[in-house]
Amino acid sequence: MSKEPITPGKIFSNLLNDSRPQAAAWVKGNPSAPYLSGLIRFYEPPYGGILIEAEIFGLPDTHRQDPAKNYILQIEEKGGGNQHFGGFPVLLSGKGYIWTAFYNNRFSIPDILGRSINIYRPMDSPAADSSDKSSMGSGKIRLTEKT
Repeated sequence: MSKEPITPGKIFSNLLNDSRPQAAAWVKGNPSAPYLSGLIRFYEPPYGGILIEAEIFGLPDTHRQDPAKNYILQIEEKGGGNQHFGGFPVLLSGKGYIWTAFYNNRFSIPDILGRSINIYRPMDSPAADSSDKSSMGSGKIRLTEKT
């Protein structure tokens, strides 16, 4: 019998199921999205980069007839402002809820600590024009406590 190969996907699955994240951010909505909340976890795979898991509730499309909407998740430069340190794949919301996990090899845990992570409106939203650069919700990336 041959052994099943160990792929990055299997390593990621094991990290999500069996490991404690090295960093996390609790995201809360601002007045334009008061019910938005969620937890974004950051894991260190054995070969560098970061594995990101995001679970977000209460996005403004909860009661839309259209079953899905795209949102943008970005890490900001330290010191605030609208300087983006790094963007990620577009997040697809189903009736106000997102769960996703993805890998990014451009960053490490030390690169992102202390930065803000923000959720932005869908690009086709009237409030997402070039004059509106504010996020719908944000949180600070912090180390998780060791147990």
